[in-house]
Amino acid sequence: MSIEPLLPIEFPTDKPRRIYLCDDSPEGILSAIYDAWTSRYGHSHNYIQIASAAGRSYFYEYINVQTDIQKAKNISDAIIHRVSASFHNFILHCLLSASDTRADDIYRLVILGFHIGTKARNCLAMPFVNNCNKLEINVNNELRHYMGFIRFQETYDKTLFARFRPVNNIITLLAPHFADRFPTERIIIADVARKLVASIDHKTINYWQLSEQDFEYLNPKTSDDEYIMKNLWQCFTDTIEIKERRNKSLQRNNMPLRYREFM
Repeated sequence: MSIEPLLPIEFPTDKPRRIYLCDDSPEGILSAIYDAWTSRYGHSHNYIQIASAAGRSYFYEYINVQTDIQKAKNISDAIIHRVSASFHNFILHCLLSASDTRADDIYRLVILGFHIGTKARNCLAMPFVNNCNKLEINVNNELRHYMGFIRFQETYDKTLFARFRPVNNIITLLAPHFADRFPTERIIIADVARKLVASIDHKTINYWQLSEQDFEYLNPKTSDDEYIMKNLWQCFTDTIEIKERRNKSLQRNNMPLRYREFM
């Protein structure tokens, strides 16, 4: 089966190319994929870009896409039923990347997946497939690091509270990990960059998008036990350190500086 229609056109045509501009969110990109798919305009003539990162050209036709949760759900369900759940999970990780160019690559990969199934993600000779595999690796690497590097503090009401500043939008992947790891605890994880908060109460997870003003008030007071343990830990690490063997280069390799902001 030919997959030529999936590739960008390079030959003259009377059809103008359509650029679907979407929000920088998984739901926004999936809504754009839904609109482009159902337009029947031709995949070779459709492109998807994130509105905040898109330039403008007089030679293209631009369509603003409104984020629609139901459209996003329809595309997600179609990927699961027509391809597989594992392929949908792969697409989800790509959607959570911070790359400004991911939208069109994901669109091409979804189309290819509908044509040839799960082996679409292994067609690495195609640039958009190769790009999506790199996105997934980047997201998984950052997720794995924060599973070990994120720092919790105990608040006055015995809630575990943590801030972090990830490059990728991984809070929806990180929260289930800690909900399963600490099933009897109340936990709050705050994404400082996106003002997104995950609250976990005995494995029940809720997500909240806060305004700038509301997020400034998210500064709970730590408990007395937390203050004591913090000082004891600092004293312990200072005591066991061998200053003559301090290797800052090795420390940065094992724990990059960008993970230390809230530690």
